[in-house]
Amino acid sequence: MSILDRVLIYDVETTTYSKGSPFDNRNKLVMSGFKWLGDEANLLLSYNHFPTTQDLFDDSTLIVGFNIKFDLHWARRIGVNISKVCVWDCQIGEFLLNKQTPRYPSLDQACEKYGIPLKLDVVKTEYWEKGIDTDEIPTEILQEYLEGDLDRTERVFKEQIFTFKGVRL
Repeated sequence: MSILDRVLIYDVETTTYSKGSPFDNRNKLVMSGFKWLGDEANLLLSYNHFPTTQDLFDDSTLIVGFNIKFDLHWARRIGVNISKVCVWDCQIGEFLLNKQTPRYPSLDQACEKYGIPLKLDVVKTEYWEKGIDTDEIPTEILQEYLEGDLDRTERVFKEQIFTFKGVRL
């Protein structure tokens, strides 16, 4: 079995106290997003369905995210055992591929590098910058935002695998 057999793209959306820190008890997990590599469909879970996360992690051979340490801390906070999870962080991949500059590349910077369309950040401009927290954003808008992040992360991951290994996924 190859580590690339069951790749799961993972991202979360949280409230924004202390930049969404999972260690700030004022924050809560609002939505989790999952996408199997190569699948068109995304699985988006609202706060009341998070136990499914463990099953998805257990069924995967690799969890992929952008700045995934943030998302994994949230998974741990809701009780998911991540001790046997293999992880690929696209942010660290970009850091290595770009000779360690910038220190914390963004998803948009990575997308721009690979010619992937940037996100239309309506969540940031129309909600967060106006003081509206994530749990108050209409579900359909937050879902679209999360799906975009899952898609972009998958596309960046594919480019990184090609760059590192010469393999097209």
